[in-house]
Amino acid sequence: MRRLLVWATSSQLGCGRHLCSAGQAAIEAFVCAYSPRGNWEVNGKTIVPYKKGAWCSLCTASVSGC
Repeated sequence: MRRLLVWATSSQLGCGRHLCSAGQAAIEAFVCAYSPRGNWEVNGKTIVPYKKGAWCSLCTASVSGC
């Protein structure tokens, strides 16, 4: 997944971190967005990392693992 991390044309970066606690377990998630965006493709279609909308409103098991 290295190609999803760095692009030669990217000039802006924004990252976020969230800690989710579930009883004794904790999961830490890191997310970064680059501009201009990169080249995540599914079946030849460019996929953006997120869209404005309700929480998980666009999630699908085949694309995001929701």
